[in-house]
Amino acid sequence: MTLPLSKTINSHFNCQQVMRLSYEIGASAFEPPLSPPPRSRDAGTADRRRENARRGRDAASRSALIGRYTFTLVALR
Repeated sequence: MTLPLSKTINSHFNCQQVMRLSYEIGASAFEPPLSPPPRSRDAGTADRRRENARRGRDAASRSALIGRYTFTLVALR
């Protein structure tokens, strides 16, 4: 029988640590991406490629961060 995640977290951390961890996850992983600066209509293909690559890296780093925290919480069980 597995414990609910909240009970698992509470058994390993005190309340202040859980709140700080929740805040760190919320502040870094789930905040909406900043809107890009307005571009002129004649922005070239290179600008679009650069922007798409940046967005892909941002999404990948958010996913890695979520995965790292999830793995840490599961590993502490």
